[in-house]
Amino acid sequence: MNARATDITTEIASVLRMTYGRDGRWHILVRPEVRLRDDVFMPDVAGWRREQLSDLPVRGAVEVVPDWACEVFSRDEAYRPRIAKCTAYQQAGVHWLWRVFADDGVLEVLRNERGWLVTGAYGDAIARVEPFEGVAFEFDRLFGVYRARADSSSYTSPHSTPASTINAET
Repeated sequence: MNARATDITTEIASVLRMTYGRDGRWHILVRPEVRLRDDVFMPDVAGWRREQLSDLPVRGAVEVVPDWACEVFSRDEAYRPRIAKCTAYQQAGVHWLWRVFADDGVLEVLRNERGWLVTGAYGDAIARVEPFEGVAFEFDRLFGVYRARADSSSYTSPHSTPASTINAET
């Protein structure tokens, strides 16, 4: 993960912890070990509603499927392993997935409805994004510092092809 992706990951986690972690509704963790079936994954950020996971484990992987996961992609890393993780999240029952394309300044929101349904894409607006509608994310501020570099590049990210539903093989 490059510095840009790390900054974005940190900012997303900070905003969510300030709003949802303090009031006790969610556990928000950065790079937690999560056991999904027989595999252990480390989403960039993950969240569990407190009624789903009352206490975090003292040691080892969290063995409860997160309600929400966030993966931050940067162009200096391979996409295939992250796509495989997204498929595993869907099959394990993660309810929401945020895919952040750091270099392009885009957040893609997916909801699990027997496959990933793309419910929104955000980049330069202030928006309330599921499942955290209580926070008005300022995406222009979140991505703005890096947008000039992305605009000058000829790079095409894998999310540039429009799709309304992404289904995982079951």
